[in-house]
Amino acid sequence: MLLKYDIYRDDLILNPYDEANSTKINLHKENIKSFTISNEKFVNLTDLPTIFKGGFYEEIILKNETTLYIKYLKEKKRSIE
Repeated sequence: MLLKYDIYRDDLILNPYDEANSTKINLHKENIKSFTISNEKFVNLTDLPTIFKGGFYEEIILKNETTLYIKYLKEKKRSIE
């Protein structure tokens, strides 16, 4: 089973078989509290002030017990030639 995080759409995608199989399942974000990919923990933050975008954030706990939340974003840009 393979789990992928689509940064552009902020979606979690499950491939229940293997890389060779094209079957993919988009998981409902509302039902996911957290997940881990390659030792990186992501949490679904929803109750945020309006200046922050909700969704999946990487959670990093520092030695002094401070927690950092990092939001990854990817945007499409149209190029005009």
